[in-house]
Amino acid sequence: MITIVSCHHFPDDERVYHRELLTLKKLGQPIQYFTRSNSELDISDDLVRHKNCPAKEFSIKEYITFLKNTFLETPPTIFHKIKFRIGYI
Repeated sequence: MITIVSCHHFPDDERVYHRELLTLKKLGQPIQYFTRSNSELDISDDLVRHKNCPAKEFSIKEYITFLKNTFLETPPTIFHKIKFRIGYI
């Protein structure tokens, strides 16, 4: 499963969603897409499983913990992080 993680972008960000994610969807592979923002937008569809963690409720440390726990359940085969502030997961 392709996994994309962003720490400070809105789910429908021009670069992340419209360029990268929509291009990857053309491969027909399932995608996990994680964002941390103050948006309520859910862009999940038949290929994309989107989870947004509200920045007001999730510190970066809590977000990283959430991601680690999620990856234990559903390990990514391809991993791409957008913001380097989240360090090593």
